[in-house]
Amino acid sequence: MSLDNEKVENIEVAENAEVVEPQESPTNMEKAIEKEIVEQAKSGDEEAMILNDIIAAQNELNDLKEKYGLQEEEKGLKKAISNFFDKRDALAEVPFNKKKYVWLAVLLGWMGGHRFYTKQYTTAVLYLLTCWTGYSLAMTIIDLMIVLPKKADENGNIYLF
Repeated sequence: MSLDNEKVENIEVAENAEVVEPQESPTNMEKAIEKEIVEQAKSGDEEAMILNDIIAAQNELNDLKEKYGLQEEEKGLKKAISNFFDKRDALAEVPFNKKKYVWLAVLLGWMGGHRFYTKQYTTAVLYLLTCWTGYSLAMTIIDLMIVLPKKADENGNIYLF
C-alpha cells in the first residue's frame, strides 16, 4: 500500500514538470552492466545485490517517467553545455560579410575584433585578455584558415558554422 501512495505522491509532485517524448531504450553498454551485476548477485555478492536493487529502482523510476511523459529539468554542466550549443546554433543562421570579417581578423584579430563583429563575445573577451600571450594571434590565424576557403554568397556574406 505504501508503495502505491509514494507513486501517487511522486506523480502529484511532478505534475509541473515538462512533458517530452519518451527517451530511447537503454544502450547495449547499460544492458551489459546490468547483466554483469545480476550475475554477481546470483553468486551471492552482497554489494552486487544492493546495486541490483538500485538499478531495479532506477529502471522503475524511468518507466514511470516515460509512462507519464515527465523529464527532470537540466542542471549544472548539462544545462551550460545545452545553452552553449543553442546559442551557437542561433548564431549559425546569421550571415556576416566575409571581407569585413577578414579585414577585422587581419588588423584587430589579435585583440578579438573579428569575434566582437560576429557577436561571439565570450571568445572576443578571451582574445582581448590574452592578447599579450600570443594565444589570440594563433587563434586568429586558425579563424582565418576556417573562413578564407568558404565561398561567399551573392551579397558577400558567409555563415560561420
